[in-house]
Amino acid sequence: MKTIFKKSVTMKSVKKRVLVAVIAVIFVGCLKHKQNKGLVTPESKETTVDFITAKTLVVIPLELEGESKNFVLDTGDDLTTISRKEFKGRVTKISTATGAKTKTGNETVKSIRIADMEFQKIKARNLDLSEIGKDVPLYGGLLGQAVLSKANWLIDYPNKKLTVSNSVINTDGFKTIPIQNIRDPYLYFDYEGVTYKAFVDLGSTTALSVVESSKLGQMLLKKYTFKEESKTTTTAGGTATTIIKRGVVSNFTISGLEFNSLNTVLGKSSSKEIRIGMEFFKDFKLYLDYDNGAYKIK
Repeated sequence: MKTIFKKSVTMKSVKKRVLVAVIAVIFVGCLKHKQNKGLVTPESKETTVDFITAKTLVVIPLELEGESKNFVLDTGDDLTTISRKEFKGRVTKISTATGAKTKTGNETVKSIRIADMEFQKIKARNLDLSEIGKDVPLYGGLLGQAVLSKANWLIDYPNKKLTVSNSVINTDGFKTIPIQNIRDPYLYFDYEGVTYKAFVDLGSTTALSVVESSKLGQMLLKKYTFKEESKTTTTAGGTATTIIKRGVVSNFTISGLEFNSLNTVLGKSSSKEIRIGMEFFKDFKLYLDYDNGAYKIK
């Protein structure tokens, strides 16, 4: 028999909860406001460019205020982040993916041009990301939601081509993946008859990241072979080394499509969040449909 103890609710605790909720609403509202800032001025309906990859990440050639740069497409970046040696604009603190705090500058980027598509007056952060982008030539930073949300994006990963459009792209034959809030994208997948929720972080190099202590983590650990290894992760907050377990798993289903041979990492995290990276979709064409708030896949 399970016994549950409940804390008494005081007026002080109620006020504290209300204050936290209000702060959260203000933060989300401010972030969405920054994402909405700026505009796209297409010279044609859509444009297609070749991209390269770096550890499975999509690296897009573009012009940052007239200078040739390569940016990593990153749905996990809530704005867009420019790599600069020195801070530009007002300096604030943010929390990184590892939970560390780091300083960042805040600026308005005059122009980000991808072939015939120009994104103007984009709200962005800036800090020194040179260590993160050391494997990318002419590395410029992370192309996040402040830019992505202003167009539609067709990622043809097998052929390394990216189509950016100011209107809906024809996707006959594609299957729709329902997305919960495309600017903070979560999807649902099925494994062994159970449905799981996962954050779509296309700026992640691992196909699937699962907390080892979670139900899914323990299930995978029993079914597949994982090897323990030391992993060094570099984020905006610095470099950290952790012990993880890495293996290859299969039989994951999204919208009736089966995904196999997924490079999977089991690790530790303060949250139970499952994360899906770009490698998850490397055998497919993936369409980010911001007009309709959905992903499509073929």
